[in-house]
Amino acid sequence: MDEITRYRAALDHALTSFDANALRELSMEAADYVETVIVEHPPAFSAALERSLDTFDSERTSDLCEELIKHLGKRQSPYPPDEAVKLLGLLRRKRRFEHVLDVADSLLQQGCDTPKVKRLYAQALIDSGHLSASIHTLRQLEAQCRESGDQDELTEAHGLLGRAWKQIYCTGAVHGARRQTALETAERFYAEEFRRNEGLLWHGINSCALQQRATRDKLAGFVPSTGSISGRDIITRAGTSDPSSRDVDVWTRATVAEAHVAENDMSQALDWIVRYVESDANGHSAVDAFEIASTLRQFEEVWQLDVNDPAHARILEVLRAALLDREGGSVSLADAHAESAMIDTLLRDESYEQILGRDRFRNLGWYRKGLERASSVCKFVDQLGEGFGTGFLVQAEDLGLAHAARWVVLTNAHVISESAEEQSGIPAAVPPDAAMLMFEASEFPTRVFTIDRVLAQSPRRELDFSVLALHEEGDFPDPCPIARRLPLIDRNQRIYVIGHPKGGNISFSLNDNLLLDHEAPRVHYRSPTEGGSSGSPLFNQNWELIGLHHAGGKEMPRLNGQSGRYPANEGLWIQSIRDAIASMTAR
Repeated sequence: MDEITRYRAALDHALTSFDANALRELSMEAADYVETVIVEHPPAFSAALERSLDTFDSERTSDLCEELIKHLGKRQSPYPPDEAVKLLGLLRRKRRFEHVLDVADSLLQQGCDTPKVKRLYAQALIDSGHLSASIHTLRQLEAQCRESGDQDELTEAHGLLGRAWKQIYCTGAVHGARRQTALETAERFYAEEFRRNEGLLWHGINSCALQQRATRDKLAGFVPSTGSISGRDIITRAGTSDPSSRDVDVWTRATVAEAHVAENDMSQALDWIVRYVESDANGHSAVDAFEIASTLRQFEEVWQLDVNDPAHARILEVLRAALLDREGGSVSLADAHAESAMIDTLLRDESYEQILGRDRFRNLGWYRKGLERASSVCKFVDQLGEGFGTGFLVQAEDLGLAHAARWVVLTNAHVISESAEEQSGIPAAVPPDAAMLMFEASEFPTRVFTIDRVLAQSPRRELDFSVLALHEEGDFPDPCPIARRLPLIDRNQRIYVIGHPKGGNISFSLNDNLLLDHEAPRVHYRSPTEGGSSGSPLFNQNWELIGLHHAGGKEMPRLNGQSGRYPANEGLWIQSIRDAIASMTAR
């Protein structure tokens, strides 16, 4: 009996005998079989990869890439170049640069070393911060293109060489004369390609941007390599003044927007940016996380737009809200309070609403709410100032606590605890008197608070929470509304985590944040978190507090009586924590 016949017989038996356990096992077996087959068919593999990326399923994306790399190590014939470029492009659009690097490296080893594959590999090196390695790879690509006469890919290679040297300058990785040489080298790559073909607007606007950056930075002796290029030059060559025209592609919209920035016409720049990021009636957009993040980086790092300037803020916040909407990156919130205040100003601007349209206007308001929530999130630091965990403010009465102060801090017991058991656990909890905390996104980001005592606690093996009273009072924000119920499980609900990954700056978790399942007191979701995120608040899509993040892993037991395990993060429902506190105080 062959495998297919055996499987069909087993499936028929399970169906006729109503054997649910056997059906689950057969379903898993079928999934495993499909995994082994799909990687051998490039178009089917690309389709599966696209689905995992579109649903922000990071674990599935990683597994697919691992399977592909294994397959490439055994494959006898070269991987189809068009499919290779397609799957690398899919990964790039969602900014999965670590996977682009791994897959592209395997493709190159396997002999799929076309210029497009090399270019995408080099681009991922730049976006991953491996600038010297990217330049080395691009120089090889440049030589390959010159030898083959591939002018299109040579132009792309020169553009990326310009970007790599531009990044070296903007990051300040080198200093003095070497830093100026980096800017001059970048400008030359862009300018020479633009002068060769003035239809290459992307190269032209980058040359213009670097020329103006050299002027702002007062670089002595800097001379444009092929003459001055202005924003007006780019606008003229674009040949259009209508950002809503369907004949204008998205990169032209971004480029013309940048050209208006060069001309200090921020109103026109905003109009072009709004059209650049907008979605159609079905919610589809030609730009994804990669494109939006690239444009935002250019405006922040090269043009140095300042959120404290209202004209600049309008542009930056549209891009940041769009990036949140695409859920493809992370947003640092180092100055969240100032940004929230600025967005409030923008939302009161009637002309801004008219420019954006209602949908984008609402999205900006949603973004502002997220920034407001960040002001109640704190970072725990040790005596040396090193961050090690996250907590957040809750009103004492919302947890059913009778406490003299209005506010308390909620975190995990495995982060802060008076218990000797918790302090000897792995990871070890820190005693309250050995920890301090700071509210980085508040009005007092450098103020240090200390812990008075633990008001209530549940060990990590149960609900893993500690409620902390502070010695100091603060002018804390309005309370975050607590959700009365958990979201429906419909494969569309998202969970947002705000915390201090790796004890660093406060940030949103945006990637792969699908709600998977819940069964009180546990909530499972795919929001990616790192060490230092323990104790972070969980929010629903309306920015209502639903829980406390406390754990995660690749082998989490499934909920609601389902057998098996799966990769998930786990939080604890806030109402279950409140109920546990009520039972403690009733004793």
